[in-house]
Amino acid sequence: MAAVVPPRLPPLPSIRDIIRMYQLRARRQLSQNFLLDMNLTRKIVRSCGDLTGKFVCEVGPGPGGITRAILEQCPSKLLLVEKDRRFIPGLELLADACPGVVDLHLGDAKEFDISDKFPVSAKRRWEENPPPVFILGNLPFNVSTNLIIRWLRALSLREGAFSYGRSVMTLTFQKEVGERMVAPIMNDQRCRLSVMCQFLSTVKRKFTIPGRAFVPQPKVDVAVMQFIPRVEPLIDQHFDLVEKFCRHIFHFKNKYCIRGIETLYPDDLKNEFAHEVLRLSRVNPKLTAPSLGMEEIRDMCIVYEKQCLRVPHLFYYDYRKHKSFEEVKSSFPVQPPLNDKPFHRKLMHFMARRLLRCCYYGFIVRRLNGSTPLEQLLAEVEQNRIRNFSVVAHVDHGKSTLADRLLEVTGTIPKDAMNAQVLDRLKVERERGITVKAQSASMFHRDAQSAQLFMLNLVDTPGHVDFAYEVCRSMTACDGVLLLVDASQGVQAQTVANFWLAFEMGLTIIPVLNKCDSKDARPDQAKEQLHNLFDIDPSECLHVSAKTGEGIKSVIDAVLSRVQPPKGDTNSAFSALIFDCWHDRYRGCYAVVVVRNGYATAGQEIVTLHNGKRYEIQEVGLLHPEPLPIDRLSAGQVGYILANMKNPSDARVGDTICWASQVVQPLATFKSVKPMVFAGMFPIDSAEYDSLRIAVEKLALTDPSVNLKADYSAALGNGWRAGFLGMLHMEVFGQRLEDEYGMSVILTAPSVPYKAIIKENDRIKQRYGGNSEVIIVDPSRFPEFTDVECYLEPMTTCTIVGPQQYYGQIVNLCISHRGQLSQSEMVDDKTLLFKFEIPLAEIVLDFYNDLKQITSGYATLDYELSGYRQVNLVKLCIMLNSTLVEELSCILPEAKAQERGRLLCRRLSVEIPRQLFDVAIQATIGKRVIAKQVVRALRKDFTQKLKGNFGDRTRIMKLIGRQKEGKKRMKLIGQAEIPKEVFLKVFRR
Repeated sequence: MAAVVPPRLPPLPSIRDIIRMYQLRARRQLSQNFLLDMNLTRKIVRSCGDLTGKFVCEVGPGPGGITRAILEQCPSKLLLVEKDRRFIPGLELLADACPGVVDLHLGDAKEFDISDKFPVSAKRRWEENPPPVFILGNLPFNVSTNLIIRWLRALSLREGAFSYGRSVMTLTFQKEVGERMVAPIMNDQRCRLSVMCQFLSTVKRKFTIPGRAFVPQPKVDVAVMQFIPRVEPLIDQHFDLVEKFCRHIFHFKNKYCIRGIETLYPDDLKNEFAHEVLRLSRVNPKLTAPSLGMEEIRDMCIVYEKQCLRVPHLFYYDYRKHKSFEEVKSSFPVQPPLNDKPFHRKLMHFMARRLLRCCYYGFIVRRLNGSTPLEQLLAEVEQNRIRNFSVVAHVDHGKSTLADRLLEVTGTIPKDAMNAQVLDRLKVERERGITVKAQSASMFHRDAQSAQLFMLNLVDTPGHVDFAYEVCRSMTACDGVLLLVDASQGVQAQTVANFWLAFEMGLTIIPVLNKCDSKDARPDQAKEQLHNLFDIDPSECLHVSAKTGEGIKSVIDAVLSRVQPPKGDTNSAFSALIFDCWHDRYRGCYAVVVVRNGYATAGQEIVTLHNGKRYEIQEVGLLHPEPLPIDRLSAGQVGYILANMKNPSDARVGDTICWASQVVQPLATFKSVKPMVFAGMFPIDSAEYDSLRIAVEKLALTDPSVNLKADYSAALGNGWRAGFLGMLHMEVFGQRLEDEYGMSVILTAPSVPYKAIIKENDRIKQRYGGNSEVIIVDPSRFPEFTDVECYLEPMTTCTIVGPQQYYGQIVNLCISHRGQLSQSEMVDDKTLLFKFEIPLAEIVLDFYNDLKQITSGYATLDYELSGYRQVNLVKLCIMLNSTLVEELSCILPEAKAQERGRLLCRRLSVEIPRQLFDVAIQATIGKRVIAKQVVRALRKDFTQKLKGNFGDRTRIMKLIGRQKEGKKRMKLIGQAEIPKEVFLKVFRR
């Protein structure tokens, strides 16, 4: 393919010529400062990325310095928006040099709309990568802040440039303004602009340009800032509401935050409403505005939004303009006219839709059948009319959608088109479209035939094999399960695993065929599969469509009639099992429990049997699906207990809670889980270790399947050796750390737990604590081969369900991953079920992706540990100039070592920066080198000393000899180091 030839541009005149040609005089009223240094303009353009073939909009091009740098990268189209007529002739020269590329518009960028200036092909879905549309501009100081606020509002509404998708903006601001945009919590520079920029986009300061580079020279330096819109905003409320709230609280940024919140309300409401905001959002009123995190501001905005819905005209109140609230009521109608205040019109429309989704507000409890308070409903529901059940299925079979419809039919949430995966609350769940963490919700339903009121406790569960532990935990609190099967796909691998898990626990299993409205649905075939595999009577299968709501009432009737009520005695001593928990910044740990016997109320003293600590119950409640306080949590019910547990380790999943005065025996709990994948986890910045430690402890509280052990690396500092259930589990844990706590980590190369059988020699065994076998999860603790009788690797039994037409591809893939076929059977006339014995090390990396690729996405996988098998293991080491880099070492079968060693050496040779001496990268097994790459040294141009007079050949040879001697000395005293960024790039590939 031929290289793209840059367009021929007119030569750039000198600064003096430009000023004389266009008769430039910087207009103070326009705050004009021109950047004419082409090196700096090219640097600004390069910071945007590759613009070849892209669509670019430049705001305020001025003399055209940045414009020329953009055209050098050959964009598909360049849109110029200039307000000053004096620059139009010079810009027209550029347009003439690039016919069909430059589109020049005279106008104000504040009013200019580019939503129809670029072709439709440039548009991307919001969840996808940013579109090929870029916004650039050297903005005048006097309009830059107002302009970015206007563009951020357009971003929130996905209008203008953001109608194409998550378009990236690269703009210039005063250095101080740029520092405010990226200011973190507790920083003195943090202000309203910080929150407005950060909750909608990822803000980066690319570099700083000194003021002397501009004409005329300003008194301040200039920062080049980049804005990358977020897939999901950190605050879900309307932009105008968030902007007003932040404007008020940061108006008194050095005082307590309650001082600014009070200014949102008239005098007769400010005391009650301001304290209500802080109480419901659980924010300390003595915090200052800069110390408020994004979560606290989000929670306060939610409460303020509900207050605006409850009290008409409240949003329009401005303490600087209105003397009384009555003046506001007379000035603004409840519904603004269509042609007046368009942003407020959109705000009221947005808030009205949000009101439909509100399940309760503050002290207003959801009522059923008109006027029945919640406590009366609980009193009406006897224990024999409680049903605890969960929904289990293979991934993407519709569990979360079915949960949404159940919540709607029972009246727990209103029917609304916006109800999509209500119980999937984590950002990672919405981005990846999978359920990661089990969630609970209590519902009330009155049976039409008996007119009796039932309480239904639903637990939505994950479907991916890496989160099978979450499924096991949720089943512990249940008496029955809905086994959901996609009628168009039939029984899949996780369907098989979930059935046998529920069967072993003795739970009632209700088969439900989902997506029966699909044109590809084959319910009869799915029934045949369920009968052949599990001996389920086809007449027991329910036909539903979670998408349309068809058949949902029959599911509820089946739960009422088939699932047994929970056992237990309300009059016995209190005992409850913790099956989930989460940590709140101010209130401590919420323990989600199922009450087996007795009851719990606020004020009682309880004890956790694991650590023996005593606590006083502060609050008990239901998840409806939001936490809702009640007076009493009784036997059979599922809810939460808040008991001032400040330490994340106090509420341990699987622990038993009982009265301190009547200690009971620990409840039968679920079996402990064994990690399958281990990796080192370290902070990107060693100074952030303490903050990361707190974040990891809080996140591990909600995910007890993660195994953590303190570790140290000479290159990466303090960290952990972390055990996970699979690669997806590891990736999700790292993403949740970044999403929920703002902490990025380095995850080293994953490994699986191997075993080493130590030789029968007392002296050798002493070196390993007297053990005859050692579990190896850390390459740095790999035993010497002379001490080992043999090595064992973990094996898995893999269950694969796929179409018969892919029989050969599936078998070949498994054999290439050292698998052995142990069983194969026909599920029906078109579907096969395989069972293979495959090493765990072959499964955790790329096996699942390869399986999906060769079967066009139709095959599914489930696996479980089945034992260990002898294998020839080696430790692959990476040497840098004969110095071991322990962080890059790994354990693997000898047959895979050479391929892996070559790959690592090749990656490192690309990423390691060149030194003043050669850097030899070697992959070794013991003392044997199996792969090598060399990063050549930088060479100085010593001929500059000759000043063009080379003379005879001996002068050059003399300088070459001196350079060689210097490099020899450098190699002796120099030490090659791998920058932390290199570890990050190598491990993330």
